[in-house]
Amino acid sequence: MYAGHDMNGTYWQEPEEFAYLSAGQFVMGGQMGYAGMELTPKPNVTNPKDDHELVYLSKLSHAKRTVNPYFIHGRVQRELPDQPHVPPKTMMALPWLSKDKSSLLVPITSPLPGKTGSFDVDMLLDLTRYGIDTKDAQHYYSVNQIPAYEGQKVEQDTQKYLGTKVHIKKHIPGRDVVLLEIKQVRK
Repeated sequence: MYAGHDMNGTYWQEPEEFAYLSAGQFVMGGQMGYAGMELTPKPNVTNPKDDHELVYLSKLSHAKRTVNPYFIHGRVQRELPDQPHVPPKTMMALPWLSKDKSSLLVPITSPLPGKTGSFDVDMLLDLTRYGIDTKDAQHYYSVNQIPAYEGQKVEQDTQKYLGTKVHIKKHIPGRDVVLLEIKQVRK
């Protein structure tokens, strides 16, 4: 799937817009950060004051490589429950069902920087609404965080949830990526 944006000129000049578009490309499983046909580096790409923008793009790229099997072979699912306490453009997330329909990936990212982009996610999922068979949803599931990039601190949820009542509660820092994989487990 190609969902790249042309990052020429103005996107590099607008860090918030650049981060928001990159986050959208990531959660949709698309090609990220198409820089156009121009071979001359943009001024902000090489400016040390904008290194934090490149760090975020690097996190998204590493996370995409980590979960590419979902993006390539899986299927995107309906939107997650609303998070009305989260300001607009703060959170991007879209669940992906695995090819064999045995697990669900929930990639969550916050394209806004620092404290303004930090937020808490709290949602209850009925996996039958996300492609998991009704019979399978009667079993228990775990919510495991997959490291999105090298050095990321991951916090695991040790609870087991009935497939019709999977609880996701997570703190998402600004300019970060959290990958949650929901898989069936034995009680």
